[in-house]
Amino acid sequence: MFANVGAWAGWQIAKRLFSKSLPFLIAAVVIAGLWFAVVSPRLSLERERQKTLEASLKTATDGITRLEATIAAQREIDLEHTAAVDAAAATKTIRIEKTTVIREAMEARAEVDGDPEVGAGLDAFIADLRESQK
Repeated sequence: MFANVGAWAGWQIAKRLFSKSLPFLIAAVVIAGLWFAVVSPRLSLERERQKTLEASLKTATDGITRLEATIAAQREIDLEHTAAVDAAAATKTIRIEKTTVIREAMEARAEVDGDPEVGAGLDAFIADLRESQK
């Protein structure tokens, strides 16, 4: 009999606690369900997006670094090319000046000696001389 009274009293206490805590329990289950159904997947998706953006940023940063290195190397190549072109132009100018001096000296000697080949023959010789110096 005491067991039945104790069971009945325990059931009444449990029923009273269950009826008062049932709304809180339902709210907790709904909140947990919303968390696992809505919020958690969105957080996972956002983490994946962030990882993808970080990888894209790293790729872009590496590309910019490579591009800067390429630009610096190209700048050095352009400077060397310009210096080589200037040196070649200076050398060509010096050759032309030497050829002109030689031509003038030959013309002066030919006039003094009365050489008839001062005209076209001398021009052909000078042209051959210039071709051999290139």
